Amino acid sequence: MFDVRRQGSPRIESGAGYTSRGGWMPELPEVEIMCRNLARWSLGRPLCQVDVVDSAVDSGGVEEWARKARGRTVGRVWRRGKYAVVELADAEHSLVLHFRMTGKLVAADPERRSSVRIILRLAPEAGRPDCLVFDDARRLGNAWALATAELQDWFETSRKLGPEPWPVHRPAAFWASQLGSIRSPIKVALMRQDRVAGLGNIAASEILWRAGVSPTRQACSLSLEQWDRLAAAVPAFITDTIEREGGDEIAYVNSRGASSHGNPSPFSVYRCDGQPCPRCRAPIERFKQSGRSTFWCAACQEG
Repeated sequence: MFDVRRQGSPRIESGAGYTSRGGWMPELPEVEIMCRNLARWSLGRPLCQVDVVDSAVDSGGVEEWARKARGRTVGRVWRRGKYAVVELADAEHSLVLHFRMTGKLVAADPERRSSVRIILRLAPEAGRPDCLVFDDARRLGNAWALATAELQDWFETSRKLGPEPWPVHRPAAFWASQLGSIRSPIKVALMRQDRVAGLGNIAASEILWRAGVSPTRQACSLSLEQWDRLAAAVPAFITDTIEREGGDEIAYVNSRGASSHGNPSPFSVYRCDGQPCPRCRAPIERFKQSGRSTFWCAACQEG
């Protein structure tokens, strides 16, 4: 029987400066961390000014929203899939952010950041930052201003997002219903945003390792026991990652799997190829699936 909660220990590698994960974009845990930080820094505070520094980030209505946001109070911050939403009190429109490969929300002096795209300037308050920055080294992220009342419909119809896998516990029956008809490999199926929102390449590899399921197995062929293990592995991975990565600024990981902040990697198999599996000590392997790198243990992830 697999223990899908916390297996082995995080990889300890030294950081090698700021560098993004290859083909990486912030996944559910990282966006959740950023939303929690944004809420902690901004809830209940009026916006003094919003600066759209890079107009290319505006995918619809953001510059107009910024003009109207002055003096309004931040009322709610929440996440949908890999998107962050900022609602203002008594305002009809909300700011929606998608971070793509290198975007992040940080509390920082904009003059000290080189990739600023949006600045939220808040009324001064002791113990909380005055400026929040959407920083995006590769400038691939997007922002929208959308009618708050229509957001859920926009996420479902325009973005085609499926239901959330967390924090509500989803039982085996949910996963079998969402993914069990798909003939592609389970690792590819887990990344289908129209079936389940927020899981990406890293999460898929890590979840399947925890569940002891081969990433090459067809989703439609999983047994009830395997769906049970997967259902337990999803919240365990997400919760562990949030606990390990949580901080004022999310850390990217370098090509060896270590955090750009010099912290241990929170991952068990992702970018750990050639290293011993934390569960059985066989070497972690890497191969390509649908153009993305998959990391797994062939010895203890059954076919």
